[in-house]
Amino acid sequence: MQRSREKSMIVKDVLLLLMACILTLSLAACGQQQPSGNEQKGDKNPVEEDKIYEGKIQETKDYLLNYGIIPLEPVTQAAAGDERTITWDNLANRPEIQLLDAFLNDSLQKASEKIGYGSVALRVVTFNIENQQVAEVYFHEDKIVGGVTYPAQEIAQEKRNYRNLEGKTLAQIRQIDYPLWQPGQTQPSEPSLFYLQTEQAQKDGFENAIQILNLGQGKNLIVFRNDLEIRAYVHDLITGSDFYTGISTKEEYLPIRVKLLEENRMAVMLQEEILIVNREDFKTIKEMPYPEQELTPNDIDITPDGKTIVLAGKKGITVYDGNFENGKLIVPSQIGSDPHGMDTQAPRGPVFSPDSSHILYRMFGYEWLVGTGTIEVSGSDHRFFLADQEETNYIKWFDNTHIYSNGPSYAEYDNPVIRNIQTAQETYLVKDAPKDKYIRYFKGDDRKLYALETVLDESYNLKTARLSYYDLEKGTWHSLMENNALRHLDWYLSAYDAQEDVFVFTLSNHPLSAKATLLAGLKAE
Repeated sequence: MQRSREKSMIVKDVLLLLMACILTLSLAACGQQQPSGNEQKGDKNPVEEDKIYEGKIQETKDYLLNYGIIPLEPVTQAAAGDERTITWDNLANRPEIQLLDAFLNDSLQKASEKIGYGSVALRVVTFNIENQQVAEVYFHEDKIVGGVTYPAQEIAQEKRNYRNLEGKTLAQIRQIDYPLWQPGQTQPSEPSLFYLQTEQAQKDGFENAIQILNLGQGKNLIVFRNDLEIRAYVHDLITGSDFYTGISTKEEYLPIRVKLLEENRMAVMLQEEILIVNREDFKTIKEMPYPEQELTPNDIDITPDGKTIVLAGKKGITVYDGNFENGKLIVPSQIGSDPHGMDTQAPRGPVFSPDSSHILYRMFGYEWLVGTGTIEVSGSDHRFFLADQEETNYIKWFDNTHIYSNGPSYAEYDNPVIRNIQTAQETYLVKDAPKDKYIRYFKGDDRKLYALETVLDESYNLKTARLSYYDLEKGTWHSLMENNALRHLDWYLSAYDAQEDVFVFTLSNHPLSAKATLLAGLKAE
């Protein structure tokens, strides 16, 4: 019995030893194998990715050579310290790619239309080229759909001044297969559409307009911005020419604001001062530094005669004469005891009434709108209206006794409303405002409401569009342009606190995919 047990144990030990030898030999054999190609630890499909990568490099070279562009070497990183490889990158989540539709061919345009909102999946191969330039070639579903070039120093910037392979800017691409409404009307009192990017501004690298003012006689003052600077240009609708006025600022996040004054002057609100400028030669007549710092142009307003200035500063709303002298605090800020300012309320966005007798302002809490107030310039007749739950935002005057709002800030649709500052009564201007249509409203100077109505299909593509006006006295709609003329127009209103009377449109197959930008100046003289 004992011998049998010993024999069994010996057999078990031999089997264990044999298994250990086999395992050792297997590990040794595996250690002698070397990875081939791109077989790296953790890669799920390295061979296929290597094949795609190498093929697209050569395809990109051939594509660039067809345009007379000589590729030097692929770009492997966006910039020093940036680990993101962009040689074969998925660009679906890069927001600036949505602005590149004008460079891309019809196949990508159709793909973009199918998904409605958002960007399509793109990949890119990037090459350094001569003269410290970079070329990007874009792929969609393994097919080249377009390419751009730009200076190498812009490679890590979010907002790039893209140029296509033929040297044209993004905004200059006009090869679109549907009709554009050309501006035949040039009188200031009539609607007129024109391209946002004017020739000289384009050459200077400015394409994004942030403010437009009607100077009369078919001329508009357009304030442009790029990544480094903000400039004001004058564009002539009749001749199509434009020129730089010399008005500029380097403050990217605090744009200038311009207001027309009497006696052929205008006020230019900058970050630290107001400039009074001649409207004919655009020479500065007077410079007036602000009496305090950390202001924005929307914190200041000036009367048309230039004799009274209102400023919303740290202490509250103060009224000055035309030289920032003899200041009088008429609406103080309410400073609470909370160290983080949770219980502090401050007035912002002062706006003079058309007759310059009253001031409209909004009172803001920590992160919310408390309400809207109006007050005489002298400081008397102070009235305050608490905001409703949806924060109806009154941002401008309708006339000397009414203030105007497009409706609740957080509503799904606009519902224009005015409030009588004497009685506090609110009146909705559009009878039975449709809730099933996307309509944006614009208050004109002639007791009319201009409106852009867009209707989307089931795929969220733009189906129909109509530009019209609503006669407030008669309660009737009147069409200005529709369908063919406006088939691909959508209204882009950039500023939550916008005080200027201007329509801004984007040319698009669906509302959020702009291919070219247009302006419609509807302000009457």
